[in-house]
Amino acid sequence: MIKTQTGIHKIKNAYGTSSTYNGTNIIASKNYYDPWSLLALTKLNDPNVITYEINGTGHCADMAPISDDDNESLIEYRKLVLKTIQKWIE
Repeated sequence: MIKTQTGIHKIKNAYGTSSTYNGTNIIASKNYYDPWSLLALTKLNDPNVITYEINGTGHCADMAPISDDDNESLIEYRKLVLKTIQKWIE
């Protein structure tokens, strides 16, 4: 566990944290069973940065092609992404 915590600390120092993040027009997913979820962006006070936790999914589930096996949370996330990107390009 100490090695994991040390690794997380190094990554946060190198790339920043949600409190230092300054990107815009971002949809940041957090997959529930993803071991990297400890580093995910959390709720920010910026309407152009959307964070979404996809329940019941693992690492990169949101990057895989649409499947009949997608759970409800992943389906809702995909709808959110499509709606948000359409809004941004209008």
